[in-house]
Amino acid sequence: MITKFKIFENKKDPEIGDYVICEDELLTNDNQKYKDTIEFLKNNVGQIVSKIENNKYNYIVYYENVPKNSKLFGEPIELEKNCRLFSKNEIKKISKNKEKLEIKISIKKYNL
Repeated sequence: MITKFKIFENKKDPEIGDYVICEDELLTNDNQKYKDTIEFLKNNVGQIVSKIENNKYNYIVYYENVPKNSKLFGEPIELEKNCRLFSKNEIKKISKNKEKLEIKISIKKYNL
């Protein structure tokens, strides 16, 4: 039986303050240079802190506890070092509740 929870549907536009799970469309698992960043994004919840109009990457997402060896944080523009730019398509899950997304990550991580 497959159950779909409405809190994880991406039918609305993300808003400042929403918690998100993102995937960088340009990074692939084959790219060893960015392996740590790919894993970090898969296993952590970020929070939208700003929105940029008229830009392909129009959401600035803040992450806590970004490992020092993770690349592509704070780039390509002068962002706070724990922030990343994402397009709407790269935001895979949205919720007002961080804990609900953390549960979603745990379920996927442990195949529950």
